[in-house]
Amino acid sequence: ASTETRVDDSFISGNVGHGVYVDGAAVDAILFKNFIGSGASALPFGNGGDGVQVQGGAKVLVSRSTVSNSGGAGIFAAGNSYFAVVAGSVTGNGGLGIDLAPRGVNPNDPLDADGGPNDGLNTPIIDSVLAATTPARSTITGRVQSEPNSAQSVAFYRSDVCDASGSGEGKTVAVQENGSNFISVTTDALGMANFSAQFFAIPAGAVVTAFAQRSVPGSVPSVLEVSEFSACAAAGNEASLFASGFE
Repeated sequence: ASTETRVDDSFISGNVGHGVYVDGAAVDAILFKNFIGSGASALPFGNGGDGVQVQGGAKVLVSRSTVSNSGGAGIFAAGNSYFAVVAGSVTGNGGLGIDLAPRGVNPNDPLDADGGPNDGLNTPIIDSVLAATTPARSTITGRVQSEPNSAQSVAFYRSDVCDASGSGEGKTVAVQENGSNFISVTTDALGMANFSAQFFAIPAGAVVTAFAQRSVPGSVPSVLEVSEFSACAAAGNEASLFASGFE
């Protein structure tokens, strides 16, 4: 049986190494409403390594937490480990916001067949973000390319600037009228799904990223996994989107 460790409402900051390190197939961890890499009043107080590192088959849920200012990745996973992120903020880290081994941006692969931590889940592709001002809505369109007939959700985040890697982090959630920051999709027999969703106004110049999330196929009870963050997409007006080839 797995041993569950839960950490709530804590500051996990200023460590020389990783902020949180979870290792072992018999270990499950829930990190809820924590500040990992920041101090009181959101002052930067980063950890020297990764904000959260998951190894050895462990299963971790990072929920409504802030993971920031890490010397390494915000959240890094290796081996046959699994983790998921719910809301919260992943921003200002030295490495990728979400990094599935090997280190660095992993390209999407045909039919999502590569495996590894979080099964190497492919990232969504954002094709366009239509900028808007309140009370108008912004429309985000894009695609998921994954395993055939795969039910997934796509979660969306906003940031002021894109990460230097070109693949984003997520400073704040992008919110729909129903209060959610994710949509549900199911890929077809070719592993494809298109999406289009409206969110509260996203100003021109802001960048949007997304990650895919799903239940690990065959897991009982259900275990969640996420992809890395997608490439950034800058919010622009309709004319500029068409000029960039998105007609």
